[in-house]
Amino acid sequence: MATYNAERTIARLIRSADPKIRDSFGVLVAFLRKENSLNALAALIEAGQTDLALASLDLAAERFANSIVNITSGAASEISDGLSRSLGIQVSFDATNVDAVLAFQQNRLRLIREFTNGQRAAVRESLTQGIRDGLNPRQQARGFRDSIGLTGNQQRAVNNFRSALQRNSSEVFSRKLRDRRFDSKIQSAINNKTPLGSADIERMVGRYRERFIKFRSEVIGRTEALRAAHEGAEVAFEQAVSKGHFPPEAVRRIWNTAADERVRSSHTSMHLLEARVNEPFPSGLGNLLLYPGDAAAPPEDTIQCRCVLATRVSL
Repeated sequence: MATYNAERTIARLIRSADPKIRDSFGVLVAFLRKENSLNALAALIEAGQTDLALASLDLAAERFANSIVNITSGAASEISDGLSRSLGIQVSFDATNVDAVLAFQQNRLRLIREFTNGQRAAVRESLTQGIRDGLNPRQQARGFRDSIGLTGNQQRAVNNFRSALQRNSSEVFSRKLRDRRFDSKIQSAINNKTPLGSADIERMVGRYRERFIKFRSEVIGRTEALRAAHEGAEVAFEQAVSKGHFPPEAVRRIWNTAADERVRSSHTSMHLLEARVNEPFPSGLGNLLLYPGDAAAPPEDTIQCRCVLATRVSL
């Protein structure tokens, strides 16, 4: 009996895609910062035309989304090649197939929507804070550019971090992403009840912001790599079944967690669950997931998931 198990291939695809997606996000942020010069942003803000300043987000988001869709399509091709080698049949992935095109297009639109919505919220948060603080257009433009790469909630966290530093509040020590090399200076200011200098505050905030962006890139890398590898595999298996290369009953899909203390509680009960082709797995939260990282499921069941499907085909 010939058998193909995609688990190792999917795990390898995740490891390969993770740094590529993180790097792609870094390129996206760098591109947007370069495209949005302070002078141009300040002029648009002063004229009340911030929507024009946000227009470059859509193009950049499309490039980022396309890079991930290419990874997904590549994963589908690798799975199809593995089926061919292991089962001794000719399986080729057709990226122009209607179902594949629809799946990839939906993923592309989701990625664009998530990035642009998150970035627009971050810009609004930055500009709103700038108005509260009475900043001039150029200062607001700097805040606009600095917010690139963050979500609205993350920009709010950066604003609150700055406020805590200005107030000499020990609340800053609860921030895990702060640069601890500044801790002694902050503690000294608190003990002596002397305010930190504005240059020191901006340096501390800048380090906090950049660490937040790095953290976000890591979360996106892990989540989207796992999602792309599994989605590509699912599309490949479904296409192979629909073309009649093997019957659906020849496929066994088994959910594997990382089986350690970091496994989210809602996935513990999913370990070793089996499902047929295109049949979802129920999580402990009551959500239905076709595969780890399924974008149709809520974030609490997908963000930074480390589970892997062991999909086996036996002929």
